[in-house]
Amino acid sequence: MSELWYAVVGPEAELTQGDLIFDCPLSGWKDEAVEVRAAEEARALMQAREIYETDVIIMTQACDLEQRI
Repeated sequence: MSELWYAVVGPEAELTQGDLIFDCPLSGWKDEAVEVRAAEEARALMQAREIYETDVIIMTQACDLEQRI
């Protein structure tokens, strides 16, 4: 069985259901508590987030992606 069950596509290809994205950049919240003062809300929230990379699978229906829903 020499045929691959998947195809590698470039960044110009539209996303569709089931696509694998390796090293996808994501943003999340740190686990530690954050003290927020009224005058510094934006700064406190920026310090509470973290950027990381992980492998992901597109789970959204292909028809929704096509309609940009």
